[in-house]
Amino acid sequence: SMAIHYTTDAIITFDKAGIISSWNKGAKMMFGYKSPEMLQQSIEKIFSKKSFNDLVQHSEVLYNFEVTAYHKNGTTMTISLTLTPLHSTYLLIARDITHHIKIEEEITLKYQKIKDAYNQFGIIRRQMDYLFELFDLATERPDAKSIADFIVTSVIMLTKVDACVLRSYNKEKNSLDLMSSFGVSEDWRGKLSIKYKNSLAERAYLKEGALKIIDVSKEPRYQTPFLAKKMNLSSLLLIPLKYRGNLIVSISLYANPEKKLEIFENEFVEKYAKLIEIVLGSLYNK
Repeated sequence: SMAIHYTTDAIITFDKAGIISSWNKGAKMMFGYKSPEMLQQSIEKIFSKKSFNDLVQHSEVLYNFEVTAYHKNGTTMTISLTLTPLHSTYLLIARDITHHIKIEEEITLKYQKIKDAYNQFGIIRRQMDYLFELFDLATERPDAKSIADFIVTSVIMLTKVDACVLRSYNKEKNSLDLMSSFGVSEDWRGKLSIKYKNSLAERAYLKEGALKIIDVSKEPRYQTPFLAKKMNLSSLLLIPLKYRGNLIVSISLYANPEKKLEIFENEFVEKYAKLIEIVLGSLYNK
């Protein structure tokens, strides 16, 4: 009928072998072939053999079936089709949805960007919360232990690392004494005191900056490699904290091998450490 001929939907009929018996104007507009080019030709000119086989295995009406099709100019398109099996023929009505899919992808991408921005905002808010909490804690003049515990907890929450160990420098013994830790086992806590001389903390203090080690098992100065291995801790970010030029504390952040580089990408933690220096410095100065 005239309606079928002039509709913008592609309307095609073909037999079980895929030989086309009718091809309307919509099909010409969609696929680029005129009807003399397609009549008595195989439907596989516009569909792959696999798509054709997927279509004809259905004995009932197939609604809104998405399939890849090929235009005369060689471009690929995504079409949504309805296939109705008649006695020995199939009636296929197709709509080109390539453009809709592209728009959907763009919307999804934009949504993801907004989500990322929102998450980033959430991270910044969390960072501010911890800064204010640390300030509040400092003004309450607490004991060193509760400050140390707060520092370790906040560092874990802000960086998502697997373990954090805070040690204070003991000038009399020239050792690093455990103040607080998270994510390490009891036998690790058993090492309450470690030598400062030739330690990684000494190296960090002398180089005046954070020490970044991708794999502690390959680091000769690292003092407890067997414990790190046991806990599946691979990389280390060690930050020395000073007060009036003297080392007071070292913060060690550990991550497992899967996220070994992530701990080095967190710029906030070193800035946060500067604030911790001031808070602990005032404590040590009492």
